Amino acid sequence: MVVVAVAAVLLALLLPDTRPRATQRHQCANRMRTLLLAMLAYESANGVFPPAAILGDDGAPMHGWRVMLLPYLGEQELYDRYHFNEPWNGPSNSKLANEMPAAFRCAGCERCRGLPGLPWTLPPATSPSFHLVADPKAAVHPTRGGSVAGVTDGASNTILLIESNDRSQNWLAPGGLSLSEAAELLSSRVATRHVDVVDRYWFTSAYSHGFGEVGWCDGHLSSEGPLPENIAASLLTAASGDGGANQITDYRTFAAREYSVDRWDRVVPAMLFVGLVVGPHVGRRRPAADRGQTPAA
Repeated sequence: MVVVAVAAVLLALLLPDTRPRATQRHQCANRMRTLLLAMLAYESANGVFPPAAILGDDGAPMHGWRVMLLPYLGEQELYDRYHFNEPWNGPSNSKLANEMPAAFRCAGCERCRGLPGLPWTLPPATSPSFHLVADPKAAVHPTRGGSVAGVTDGASNTILLIESNDRSQNWLAPGGLSLSEAAELLSSRVATRHVDVVDRYWFTSAYSHGFGEVGWCDGHLSSEGPLPENIAASLLTAASGDGGANQITDYRTFAAREYSVDRWDRVVPAMLFVGLVVGPHVGRRRPAADRGQTPAA
């Protein structure tokens, strides 16, 4: 019975994670969709998208675009505590640096934070996963914003947001991805964009690759990358006029790269446990009476 019980415990430990990769990606996409809808709601209410950086009187970046979206993300209380009379990293606003709303970050990558042996280093947990493309040629100008009406390539053909977990930047900081930065990210085969983790007792498998979610100006999402850089650039500009969106389906064949990490921190204690429980029962001789034999006189 002891051996059977131990075998049952080990079998339970071998079962895969109850949250498969598809579920993690779905959760991540839902967060990006929430952020994308907040961007469109802001544009509808104000006539423009929030600029990547709001400048102060001295021309220096003072506030970021994410703080402008807080009321549209159900974060009015957090928005009310932000001080617009000081920069984003001023003494009062710095107290909000660790209060990033969930909509700005994909939760999936947090599951592999700190795992030994993985070939990438994730940015701090206060760094957002979703980044605004802000460029004079993009849908959003870095300091003047932009509008859906100004996207002459069509809102469904122009990228507004990109998922990436490569950048270390506090969520309050002004700024976005330039067109060249965004195109390089979309064309990279090694960028840490979306991270999936499948956790089993004996090992953890993590997937980091050039794929990631992108949000388009009409509000829909898709997983893209890696793309040829010229096609990526055409999808990022608001007035490229070259129909790049019609070509992206030819490049969705790049396979994810898997990294497996042996979890010796779990295996060794498990083997010790098995040894302590099963060991005393191995080789133990049953009494002669139990074996149907008569003890010697």
